[in-house]
Amino acid sequence: MIDFIPEKEYQSLLSGHALPSPASAGSRHATRDNGQVINIGREHVCVLSFEDGISSGYDSFLMAGEAAAGSGIAMPESGKGVVSLRAAQDGLLRVNDQAIRLIHGLDAIICHTLPNNEVVLKSQVVARLHRVSTKLNDDKLQHVENICHQHRPIIDVYPFKQFRVAIVTAGINASGNWKNDTTTPLLSEKFKEFGSSILRLEYVAADIAATLAAIHNSIHYGADMVVLVNSFEPEQCTALLNALKSQHGKNSTRNPRVYSGKLFSCSWFGPIPVLRFDASVPQKNMELLVDQAIPRFLAGIEITQEDVDAFRGDDVHLSGLS
Repeated sequence: MIDFIPEKEYQSLLSGHALPSPASAGSRHATRDNGQVINIGREHVCVLSFEDGISSGYDSFLMAGEAAAGSGIAMPESGKGVVSLRAAQDGLLRVNDQAIRLIHGLDAIICHTLPNNEVVLKSQVVARLHRVSTKLNDDKLQHVENICHQHRPIIDVYPFKQFRVAIVTAGINASGNWKNDTTTPLLSEKFKEFGSSILRLEYVAADIAATLAAIHNSIHYGADMVVLVNSFEPEQCTALLNALKSQHGKNSTRNPRVYSGKLFSCSWFGPIPVLRFDASVPQKNMELLVDQAIPRFLAGIEITQEDVDAFRGDDVHLSGLS
């Protein structure tokens, strides 16, 4: 647990926490038994405590924000009855809506967040906690912290993994038809937006043998992700996957992030993911699908049937950060 002790209470807490003098701000200093000072700021002293539970003598409302903050979230900030949570890195925001509803049920704190699965930037405010001032007390703050501990994670920002991506587009046979292709450039720009690099772009005939050869060439040249764009029928997709399994079956491992569908699919062959997008999807829907699928995959989030069918973000997030 991290304790946030108001600076105005600093002197009265010297004996209880064995805190260092203000001159040593920023240094690590071990306390006698109950923790360690992490940092001394202008308004608060930050103490790493080895005991659970909210205790008196510091800003427990700020502590509630710390309890809700998960990975990829910077140190909570407080001011004028509001605790703000900022992203500590670029990534994908994940919000535990069920836990936040439980917190709201206590009628002590209101937590506004950005939408679940939204792409966020480092230092961007992703959540704010507001007091319900007339009903806020230490018991309810203790309940808030307990909910956060029992339902972790509450609010996280997942970083995007970076890949060397090869994109294989099948079905553009006539010379110059590639100029009318909008899906491949869309995918290329989206991967680069999240830090991955495009190793190869290859256009092949709409048959399994040519696609399979392009995949093998891409892996040979160092791609650690292959993206397919085609309009294969289900039986063609099955034949292609079976051919890949026969080549990479010895190294294949079970991976929970496997999705098989008409519009989008993901398979793993050894350590290499193969993502497929249906080239027959209308451009507007393709843009929505790409905006949803790629950041979630790069952040390591499972993509569900509902995600793909909906072509949009979750509806269960709370209102904006007003």
